[in-house]
Amino acid sequence: MKKALKILVITVAILVGGAVILGVLNGLFGDKWSLWTDYTYDDSGYTVGDGSIPAKEIKEIDLDWVDGSVTVVACQDAYASITESSKNELTESGLVRWQMSDDGKLSIKYRESSFFFGREKNKEKDLILRIPERFLSDLSIRIHVVSSDVFLDSVVAENVSVESDSGNVAMLSASVFKNLSVTTKSGKILVSGLVAEELDLTSQKGEIKVESPVLPAESNIETKDGDIHLLLSPSASFALDFEEEKGKYVSDFDLNEQDGLLVLGDGDAKLNVKTKSGTLYLTE
Repeated sequence: MKKALKILVITVAILVGGAVILGVLNGLFGDKWSLWTDYTYDDSGYTVGDGSIPAKEIKEIDLDWVDGSVTVVACQDAYASITESSKNELTESGLVRWQMSDDGKLSIKYRESSFFFGREKNKEKDLILRIPERFLSDLSIRIHVVSSDVFLDSVVAENVSVESDSGNVAMLSASVFKNLSVTTKSGKILVSGLVAEELDLTSQKGEIKVESPVLPAESNIETKDGDIHLLLSPSASFALDFEEEKGKYVSDFDLNEQDGLLVLGDGDAKLNVKTKSGTLYLTE
């Protein structure tokens, strides 16, 4: 009996001590030490829940999400709008937060509760962000997700950056970007839209697929184990710098070796591909 009581007292002491340490860390560093930095923030200046954004002009979007899905789509509406849904009933503490700054930056935050012993059961929250076409031409978009799938549909933007841990990322065919950057650990990447100047795609284990009749001026594609599929036009022209350890490439095109590069046509586009053990497929 005394032994059991002693164990109970030690356990309680450890829990209380842990709570004190967490409180001290939070006081010293705020949320900077936490894995959930982007989702445990001071939201006093944010609007709560769905809504329309009566902004004259949106120049930049900064979006942080956890799980479920994120869809950004062009529309003909007068205002941008945010719509959130979930399999579970959402309390106010778990609703999306958003803020529009005076300089044209739209910030959108996935909202998690900050309970010490766990977060609310708000998993699988789906977000739809509708952006009027008139805002899109010079727009910069940054999306950071944990396990959410990200879809961009009919979006025409200047610069788009997506960072994901395990979520899949898809840029649909009606989308056009000047510069596109996507980084994911294990999610798949699909690019079927047009990228004009620079394309940067990185995935450790996920498959990368690019469907484009015209390659951008420069493409940098890297995987660790994932395969890379490039579906190109028969008239494609590029100079391929292919770096691999145990990987290989399979091509439907007759490539000529020039100065250590694999060249097709005039070699106009720069195509830099690096993989450890994945396979690069070049297909028509």
